[in-house]
Amino acid sequence: LKMTKPWANTPFELLPIPGTPGTQSCTNPGIMSVVIEMANVHNMLLRGLNSIYLQAPKITQPTDIADLMLYIKAWADTVHIHHSHEELVLFPRLEELAKEARVAEGLMDPNVDQHHLFEPKLAETAAYVQEIMDGKNHFDS
Repeated sequence: LKMTKPWANTPFELLPIPGTPGTQSCTNPGIMSVVIEMANVHNMLLRGLNSIYLQAPKITQPTDIADLMLYIKAWADTVHIHHSHEELVLFPRLEELAKEARVAEGLMDPNVDQHHLFEPKLAETAAYVQEIMDGKNHFDS
């Protein structure tokens, strides 16, 4: 199926939803609930990024630029808060459960490392957006 108009599921590919045909699954409903929710949340963040990527080149009017900057700021804030909650709440709990199951420590370290690689660029983007919102910089798609 070829889409005639781009949709917010590209260019960054969405995650498959666990338990749907052709994806991984398990028999524990609690685990399935968590992994489905995490896939949905990450897909929401990816759709936000995709929509920014697809719309930014088309934005030229000052009011539209202001709206886009607010949207990007909200998206960046959401990603930052999501990462913070994962690291402060979810990942430590998953590490506890892994320890109880005698899984080696550091199970979530690759995820934390990925966040730490991503966050500086996210902060840079947020600072750029704030400069535009404050009139100290100009939007250049």
